[in-house]
Amino acid sequence: MKYTNIYVICPGYIATGGPELLHQLVYQINKYGQNAHMVYVQHGNLEIKINPRYLEYITDFIYVKDIVDDGKNLLIVPETKIEYLKHFKKIKTAIWWLSVDFYLVLATFNGMYKKYGLVRTIFHTPRTIYYKKQIKKVDMHFYQSFYAKNFLLNKGIREKNTFYLSDYINDIYLEEGTETVDGNRKNIIVYNPKKGIKVTKFIEENINEYRWIPIENMTMEKIMEILREAKLYVDFGNHPGKDRLPREAAISGCCVITSKNGSAAYYQDLPILNKYKFTNAYMELDDIKSCINDIMVNFDILTGDFEGYRNFIKSEKQIFDKAVLEYFCR
Repeated sequence: MKYTNIYVICPGYIATGGPELLHQLVYQINKYGQNAHMVYVQHGNLEIKINPRYLEYITDFIYVKDIVDDGKNLLIVPETKIEYLKHFKKIKTAIWWLSVDFYLVLATFNGMYKKYGLVRTIFHTPRTIYYKKQIKKVDMHFYQSFYAKNFLLNKGIREKNTFYLSDYINDIYLEEGTETVDGNRKNIIVYNPKKGIKVTKFIEENINEYRWIPIENMTMEKIMEILREAKLYVDFGNHPGKDRLPREAAISGCCVITSKNGSAAYYQDLPILNKYKFTNAYMELDDIKSCINDIMVNFDILTGDFEGYRNFIKSEKQIFDKAVLEYFCR
């Protein structure tokens, strides 16, 4: 056994892409007979308990106080929970970089500046220095995207201390398939209103002949239903890591258009043709409009441009499984 115990810190109850991935990691490690534990910490005012969505991955959890600080154990934290590392001296440590952008907000307190108008000289330096020191001290850095790997290398992290540990979308998307609905697609454009909304609304206002549907306040079943009806998913957000919704949309049969922000700029993270990625939506509105119109009219042909992306998505679980075996179980 490589480690006696593996602890994975995760915000309790919240159900988003990052926490689901943390649960998947614990599940996969335990599948191979290792001792992986989900460690819940407080997230806002949410009660610390298992979200029903994650009962397929875990049945129990522990608290930070239950972590045994021993050199034979490993503690993994996402980049948003680096502060928990300071409580331990002996345990092996790792940061799993799921979102570069969220780390930057936390490390510089930019989010607090914008919300409360705090003075930079009071808060910026101590927290930034602490984060920089902490990421240099950890034993391993796992990166979910090549965007994150490039960020780490630029921060002076040695490549030999970085390891690719990506993720995979929920099995239900792969099980459902797309064949039964491809012939009945509607002129619907789907988007995530939590990312790049200003740009998306600008495009919607200028290309309003189609139906635009935001993915919000929906069950997984409802999201799947819409993605299997729509022709196009657009994402002009910041792509802080290798996002799930573009993959869920593509595997559900949609064509995909994105920005070139964050991980979307890396073909290894988002392997679609460059003609479906745009640098500046305001400057390239005519090109985006032409691309969208082409997809709406010629969907049955252009959907074929995304078969390589769909095959990539289908392979991710196997790649993740092999990485888990190599890093934690052998």
